[in-house]
Amino acid sequence: MYGNILNSGGIDKLEKEKKLIIDPYDPLELRTIHYPVYPEFIKKLDDEGEWVTIYSLMEKKKKFELAPYEYVQVVINEHIKLPKEIVGEFILASNTIDSGLGIHAGRIEYPFGQRRERMHIGVQNLLNRPNFIEPNQKIAYIRFIDTTGVKNIESVELSHEDMKRFEARIIDKVKLWQEDGGSMFDPREVTISEKKKK
Repeated sequence: MYGNILNSGGIDKLEKEKKLIIDPYDPLELRTIHYPVYPEFIKKLDDEGEWVTIYSLMEKKKKFELAPYEYVQVVINEHIKLPKEIVGEFILASNTIDSGLGIHAGRIEYPFGQRRERMHIGVQNLLNRPNFIEPNQKIAYIRFIDTTGVKNIESVELSHEDMKRFEARIIDKVKLWQEDGGSMFDPREVTISEKKKK
């Protein structure tokens, strides 16, 4: 056994005690054993092989169109900060099955989230026609596994590659308002339009 899955009451209790942080958090969004996450930023792979932010769903308030079979990364809106004994695991939302979106997501664990890193989820249009990511669409759910009391668990040191990935996913509360159109992006990320100007 690898731990106990927290139910809605356990998640709510830990969030109120600030041992588990979900920001923003709405207790009415809780499900039996999981909590929904929503998309905020869209990232695409540029010609140089770098993932760059191209669209803010929260700022634009409009759906993002995906070409047939197109693959993008979605930065979720929620900042999730976990204590050492809890692991977060992402699972599919049924609406993505109905809409023809393929979701690629993993798990998070301490120290992820300590510096406001946010999870990136892979999203692919599985249809042979255009598809959309909606601003208020549940893109996935996260459930929490409590490993407290599990005797055979050991602390694992993060590899250098893991630390580099964590660094790349830090997004501050204060985001940069771009002059061209007032779009809101992560200040550490370079947009495609900016790169073309250089």
